[in-house]
Amino acid sequence: MVFYKLKDTSAAVYSRKLNDIVDLIKYYHVREGEAFINHPSTKSWVKKIPGNSDIELVQYGSFMYHVGDVSLPTTQSEGELPDFEELQVLPDFTVYISPQSVYDFRDFRDAISTKKRGNLFKVQVNHLFGGLTFIPEDVLAAVLDFDLVDILQKADDLRRQ
Repeated sequence: MVFYKLKDTSAAVYSRKLNDIVDLIKYYHVREGEAFINHPSTKSWVKKIPGNSDIELVQYGSFMYHVGDVSLPTTQSEGELPDFEELQVLPDFTVYISPQSVYDFRDFRDAISTKKRGNLFKVQVNHLFGGLTFIPEDVLAAVLDFDLVDILQKADDLRRQ
């Protein structure tokens, strides 16, 4: 399978259907109104309805989840990111979670389904590894269904060390 993805934006917008991206932007135009759309602080990706040249096909999607400080082991090289758990929720979509954020992610993922925007779901994480992602319903379902038992056990083991 493939994703449609809005090109060159500060937000990662993934969709299985081309129109869902257009509908997402229209959703913000209707919901927020002209004053929001024209405000200088509004991100450029939401200011105009995208055309076909603004959307690309990609084979793979992902988002990163991290909350709190970044704790790097002293043996890690400078500039190297901490190890993230890789949740392969679908063959073409991965969620990366920092080990110290696993318990927060369990609660966070349940709240994603309440953030429907058009036909996509808003995933917003305020941290240095990214922030705003939109995912289609099949990805949301896979994230919600993903069994976290092993990753939670790993997190428990890390806490005990």
